[in-house]
Amino acid sequence: MYHTALLYRISWSLNVLRQSGRKQPPEIVSYIRSMYACLQNVAPGWANYPLLNDTFYREAPSRKSCLSFVDRIVDVSSAKGETAGLSGDSGYYTVKSGSTTVIVDGGVPCPAHLPAHAHNDIGNIVLWIDEDPVITDTGVYDYQPGDRRDYARSVTAHNTVQIGENDQTVT
Repeated sequence: MYHTALLYRISWSLNVLRQSGRKQPPEIVSYIRSMYACLQNVAPGWANYPLLNDTFYREAPSRKSCLSFVDRIVDVSSAKGETAGLSGDSGYYTVKSGSTTVIVDGGVPCPAHLPAHAHNDIGNIVLWIDEDPVITDTGVYDYQPGDRRDYARSVTAHNTVQIGENDQTVT
């Protein structure tokens, strides 16, 4: 969700430059291509982005509308088919086989400087068959302290494992 919102807004800014006759900065265009490739590969076909961590729908443009918009603003032909951003530093790993797509969250529970964003989701999976979500994460639906927020960040709310009675992290 955050990635989609940022990609859309930066591309919108590049569109303003283009429409006013100014040159699009090549460094920014290069980042846009990488971001496009990541968003393109984070889900199959035209399925929306996965609900991971603090993600929810209707806060950012849909994955389909964002990709279509960026495709009209920036030449992303070199980004199509890339797999940028879905392994290594991102902590997300995608496996595709036939009509099945799985994303595994193998990253750290939160950035070191944002412990309030920790989720007990190490090993969390999201599964699509074709473009239909079969196993999905709950995302987050409450930012107020309390039982609902605690649940949304718990192992129970994520498609992962729990050993014993403890969550993976202290939230």
